[in-house]
Amino acid sequence: MDSNKIFTDTPVKESIQDKFQRYEFSKRIANTIIENTQKDAVVIGIYGAWGEGKTSVINFIKNELCKQESVSIINFNPWHYNEEKTLLSNFFAILASVLDAKLKTGAEKIGDLFKKYGKGLNFDIPIIGCNLGEVANSVGGIISEVDIEELKKRIEKVIIDRDKKIIVFIDDIDRLDKNEIYSVFRLVKLTADFVNTTYVLSFDEKMVAAAIGNRFGSGDEKAGRDFLEKIVQVPLCIPKASSESLHAYCIELIAKVLEAHNIIMPEEDTKNFGYQFTTNIANSLNTPRMAVRYANSLSFTLPLLYNEVNIADLMLIEAIKIFYPKHYNFIKNNPDYFISNYKNSIGDSNEEKKEQIKEKINDLGKEYSKQQQKNICNLLQNLFPYFKEAFSGWVISSDTFPNLYKNKNIGSEKYFDRYFSYVVLKGDLSDIEFNSFINKIDNYDHQQLSDAIQLLIRDNAVANFIFKIRAIEDEINWEKASKLLQVLPEIGYLFPDTYEPLTMGWNSPKTQLSIFICNVLKSQKDRNKRLLIGKEILSKADTLKFANEIIYWANVGRSDDEKTFNEKELLSLKGVLIERFVSKSGDKPIYSVEYGLYHTFSDWNLYDKKGMTKYIRDYIRKTPTDIFLLLRSVMSKNYLSNIVLDINKEKFEFIDNVFDKDFIRKSICKVFPLKTLKADNVIWVEHTGGKLEDIDIARQFIYWYNIDKKAQLQSVNAQV
Repeated sequence: MDSNKIFTDTPVKESIQDKFQRYEFSKRIANTIIENTQKDAVVIGIYGAWGEGKTSVINFIKNELCKQESVSIINFNPWHYNEEKTLLSNFFAILASVLDAKLKTGAEKIGDLFKKYGKGLNFDIPIIGCNLGEVANSVGGIISEVDIEELKKRIEKVIIDRDKKIIVFIDDIDRLDKNEIYSVFRLVKLTADFVNTTYVLSFDEKMVAAAIGNRFGSGDEKAGRDFLEKIVQVPLCIPKASSESLHAYCIELIAKVLEAHNIIMPEEDTKNFGYQFTTNIANSLNTPRMAVRYANSLSFTLPLLYNEVNIADLMLIEAIKIFYPKHYNFIKNNPDYFISNYKNSIGDSNEEKKEQIKEKINDLGKEYSKQQQKNICNLLQNLFPYFKEAFSGWVISSDTFPNLYKNKNIGSEKYFDRYFSYVVLKGDLSDIEFNSFINKIDNYDHQQLSDAIQLLIRDNAVANFIFKIRAIEDEINWEKASKLLQVLPEIGYLFPDTYEPLTMGWNSPKTQLSIFICNVLKSQKDRNKRLLIGKEILSKADTLKFANEIIYWANVGRSDDEKTFNEKELLSLKGVLIERFVSKSGDKPIYSVEYGLYHTFSDWNLYDKKGMTKYIRDYIRKTPTDIFLLLRSVMSKNYLSNIVLDINKEKFEFIDNVFDKDFIRKSICKVFPLKTLKADNVIWVEHTGGKLEDIDIARQFIYWYNIDKKAQLQSVNAQV
């Protein structure tokens, strides 16, 4: 099948093409026309909505009529003519031309009779505004005055003598404007009601009645229907296509689209789509045209996003676009209701937002039946977990959103926009490119892998790279994982530390990369090999801060089995890190080139307290003011931030345990006289956002030092 094929709802002609069991209905109409013994003109109306298949029914009727030699078929499509005068003149021209060819006589052609008949009509058809005789004159020659009734009898005699039935098909009446519609009916009823003539008119009854109703009586649709009753003697509604046949037709078109583009859906997605389609979409499939429009929408969008989104979700959101267009536009323009939670700023349920979305959905559903309203609501709950939470009180599980991301679902905020943009937006990362990268890892050498990662995350796609690689961390094999572990630590600079304040840093690309490294390391079950690789990672990490963060996440877990390394292994790794710290600082003290060293000094204290103490005291003895750099390095909020917080009791106890409070006091007093460090002058800035100067740090330390000394003295006195 042509992958670029666009489906059309071109009317079918043969019985073998009848998917909706309408051929027998059409055959019955044809037989009725043929078997009708009455000579008077008859008008049959074929009623049906746009796209329901009226023209196919007309074609079926013609098929049966063509089998009869006694039938002359005339096709007239008024939609081809945009003026009343042109419409009428062409009607008589076509009538004359066809009958000339089929009803020739020795005396005169019937076409000439029609021309004379047209010339003899000497009255204006209301609303047209032109003389019908002049209209007919444009078709044929001019003759002298003729008795109109005699001329009509001559026409009818020819028709009877030749034993012919004239069947005039006029299709697409509902595509005309209201004046042209009225002209067609006047023409059929008042000027062309010839013997043995049947008019088969097809149109949307409701639309036509509404269009012409304002000319009569109450001026509404009912007035229009009353007028139609005077024109159409045999009103017939085309048989409604069964739900089963419409569903089968639509599924057939969908299957053709998937086949044409070589799209294979996972079994689980196929089941989900099948259930949602039959349960919540098929109920709104009313005409074959709707099925065609849906198939064409899929034929366009699926190739654009195959392997970039969840195909089942794409097919469902495209169904919403076709069958519930207002809902589709609302979803597209209001993502906050569908991919954001229903919590307020303090984490409680946002009842106001819940009421808003319920009200919006109710308003959008007013033009639909109760069942359709229920269907679209169910479909939205299937696609959007947050929406389901708001509507039904469903509790979202912890693995819901990781799975949405992993499966590329529309309910994931990372994929939502793709379903409406039909492209991978700048700053996003193509799943096709990412999967290709993963598949090629085995073939890359060290530098090629580094280059491939840097190429992949160009255009600010770093965060998406991390999301995608974390989504497969439990599935990636060790061969690929080990190669990534050799490269990623070296290019940590490509992954920024930026994060949302409320997340405490865990969502920054750098942090997520650290977590990935630690989680992938766990897949190496040989603990000795794991430790060696861990040491290599820490030695390669491009910054000490990055290495420190890897150490931090390697220690997360409730048990040694959950952690990447146990306490003994961690201490060994921390030794590697400390040696890197010291080596990197060179001639400068480590605390002068790094911040957030709270955990580093704590680890160093456990790993080599004697060596650490000597290192620090040697530098501070040379430069006493360095004591404040040391204190600032452990007063930072964390290793991601250089924001210095107050010395509280906990930090004072840490300083005493690691550095010795008496040494710190002695060093401070070499910079500031003790008399300037009174408790009355202490400034606390943690809750004011102020900046701590060295004198402020000194006073805070002395404040806690004096409290500690007083407590010790009281304890000694109590013992005495």
